[in-house]
Amino acid sequence: SDETIALVGELPRPANQEAYERLILGVYNRRSELVNGAPSYVKASDGRFMLWHDGRGWCVGFASDKGRPRGYIRLSSDKKRLEDAIGTWQVNTEKGLGSWLDASWLDAPGLRLLRHVPPADEVSVVGERTRDQKDAEGRKRAIDLTEGTMETPRKRSRVDDVETRVAKARSLCASEVDARAHELMEEAVREFIAKKVDGAELERRREAAREQAEKEHPPLSALETAFAAYTAAAAAEQAAEAKREAAEATLEAALRALEKKGEAGPSGVKAEA
Repeated sequence: SDETIALVGELPRPANQEAYERLILGVYNRRSELVNGAPSYVKASDGRFMLWHDGRGWCVGFASDKGRPRGYIRLSSDKKRLEDAIGTWQVNTEKGLGSWLDASWLDAPGLRLLRHVPPADEVSVVGERTRDQKDAEGRKRAIDLTEGTMETPRKRSRVDDVETRVAKARSLCASEVDARAHELMEEAVREFIAKKVDGAELERRREAAREQAEKEHPPLSALETAFAAYTAAAAAEQAAEAKREAAEATLEAALRALEKKGEAGPSGVKAEA
């Protein structure tokens, strides 16, 4: 199986499109641990998300649910090698994570799995989407598929260094955020045990608790705000560079046409030296 893969493309509306794309699209690295006898992958830019085979097919969800038949997207297949799995990915249209049985699933033909993705120190693929909220998950390994531009190794190295530092900084906050999320979930767990809420509602509250815990953590909240501004600026810089190169190519073509005409002379015959 491939050491590095990437999930790219578009999710259908109204399947929580923007949030899901921000969370699950991007590059995944293969882990040494097998899950249900099949390779498993972890998202390069956010270790909270994994890709695994749950016995019925492949799915992407929280790492804490690895091995279970629940997640944001799925691909029905009994093939234990991802490259052998054929079919159309589906996306969960409900809020929160969904199991294979109790969630509503919608075909996502625009979602694609890329194999043979280059290592992190080379290049990567992102979609054309330009929403302001798109963060490093969608820009990591950046070849713009529309413009065909490539980052220089120096720029990529600088971006990789920043993203590595951000990932490490996030991990320093993980234990405190987890503890706060558990506190926020206590009432929901009691209601679930008392059968006042179902599993889907519990998952929704768990996701909400995690988001609230992250927002309540001042250093992490400040980090995420600053990182979002940084990635937005980097994307704008890359887009400006792509436009400059396109304009330069157009100018070069116009100059060459006139220069060639000048070489030919007024009669259209190339002047002799």
